[in-house]
Amino acid sequence: MDWYLEWFGEEYLELYAHRSDDEAKRQADFVLEHSPAGLPTKVLDIACGRGRHVYEFARRGIETVGIDMADAALDAAKLKLSEFDDKAKVLKADMRDLPFPDSSFDLIVSMFTSFGYFQNDMDHLALLEEWKRCLTPSACIFIDYLNSERTIAGLVPESVVESEEKIVAQRRFLSSDGKRVIKKIKITDKASNETSTFHESVRLYDYNGMNSILHGASLKPVAVFGDFDGSKYSAESNRLLIFAQRSDIQ
Repeated sequence: MDWYLEWFGEEYLELYAHRSDDEAKRQADFVLEHSPAGLPTKVLDIACGRGRHVYEFARRGIETVGIDMADAALDAAKLKLSEFDDKAKVLKADMRDLPFPDSSFDLIVSMFTSFGYFQNDMDHLALLEEWKRCLTPSACIFIDYLNSERTIAGLVPESVVESEEKIVAQRRFLSSDGKRVIKKIKITDKASNETSTFHESVRLYDYNGMNSILHGASLKPVAVFGDFDGSKYSAESNRLLIFAQRSDIQ
């Protein structure tokens, strides 16, 4: 089974519970303030998780749809979004095969490194082409992605975090070709001594690599930032944030 189908369940949600609603609010503010396409009317959140960003866009009166493949995340999102009527909803769907007509959205967001999961560049090129299919002509894709140079330079080989209930041990390394960052996660329940193991494997694109694959999908970067504080992108930036628009429509 593909790693992302196994990992993004209850254990993942618990490990990343520190990703707060306040953080999502600041990030949604940033996206709406800096989007070159202006204020959107309909947003798609790819790999929406527990719906933090869906909630923030919907709270601003924007019709928002989130998709994810993880049942636990979708259940949490539905509870979070229950105050909205048709303004916000989440669906179980594969980001490579979106269940929407052409030109359905004027903003598509991919948050918290939800890009780079698949095996090769052609998979990611096809992914971007599918996202582009669902964009209106003047719309934007926003990709919140890791900074590969900083990730490689600051890679922590091993870490262990212990709580009252669990021990989480993580091992991080690069693939043999240096193109992917891989994380092995071992979670031990202290009461039962039962152990669960998972892994992540994300393709490392530097800025030039992202630029190249976007252009391959007839998308052009129109604004690039190094973090949600609006700083410029550099090799030392925390993130690589890219707004891209279609380049096949004049």
